[in-house]
Amino acid sequence: MSPLNNNDDDIMSDINITPLVDIMLVLLITFMLVSTLVDFSTISVELPKAATGEDAKIESIAVVVTKAGRYFVAGNPVNSFDELRETLKSKKNGIPGFKPSSARIKMYPTDMWLKSLI
Repeated sequence: MSPLNNNDDDIMSDINITPLVDIMLVLLITFMLVSTLVDFSTISVELPKAATGEDAKIESIAVVVTKAGRYFVAGNPVNSFDELRETLKSKKNGIPGFKPSSARIKMYPTDMWLKSLI
């Protein structure tokens, strides 16, 4: 082909991204300027103050009832149901905010059996 023959019917195979980059830069600068002018009003919230800087201590007591009907509190065997009740009541009095809960019990699906002891 000679340079004099200008055929505009050829397929243009490259993409000019310069206008796209220009528009993106203008948008970026616009957003940066507008974000400095916007007044971000906040809601004033009064945060609670901690009494101490220490972590809260969570104490748990394991109560195990075997299939044979034996009771264990914190790994120590308990001879009777009444003794189990008294042991749990004494543990309850020693722990402020004591809340009984059962982890996984097949016979008793709720915590009602444990709460009824105390």
